[in-house]
Amino acid sequence: MRSAMQAMILAILAFVATNFSQAKLEIDDDDLRLNGRYVYRFIGLYKLFEISLYLTDEYDIDNLPIKQPLSLKFSYNRSFTRDQFINQGNKALAVEATERERKRYARALADLNSAYKDVVKGDHYRLDFRPDYGISLSLNLEMLVTIRDPGFGEYYLRIWLGKREGCQTIIKSLIPQIGTSGS
Repeated sequence: MRSAMQAMILAILAFVATNFSQAKLEIDDDDLRLNGRYVYRFIGLYKLFEISLYLTDEYDIDNLPIKQPLSLKFSYNRSFTRDQFINQGNKALAVEATERERKRYARALADLNSAYKDVVKGDHYRLDFRPDYGISLSLNLEMLVTIRDPGFGEYYLRIWLGKREGCQTIIKSLIPQIGTSGS
């Protein structure tokens, strides 16, 4: 139960800015299409948020989930504070990343974290990642921050797409192709 709650809070950390009925969006000339969704429910009953993953049609199964253009979008069904996002992200990165990585990306993480805002039911955070450019965070279509460091983008996305047990459940829902590829 504790692992599930941590996964829920981690997943809340960022994303989503457009209508979920929209199956296509564009990021710098890359067409991204809805690939999968993950719904987090508290005690199986109360929907707290939904994560959607958008990928290009030409995704490379061997480089999923992080080494190609993607958009992660979160839609919230309840309020969460900025501090909840930051604290849970820091906990996840303490497990997912090495001390060296945490030191290397400390400034970029502080810049990204400073952009977070409290959310209420109906809000949407979105993270857009391009491996040749970096990562951007927006809230309800308002761009909040861009970190122009692809290495940081890969590092930060491990909060949701990392190797921890809680991430594996999210990944299986967002990227069902991984389970069917034999990888």
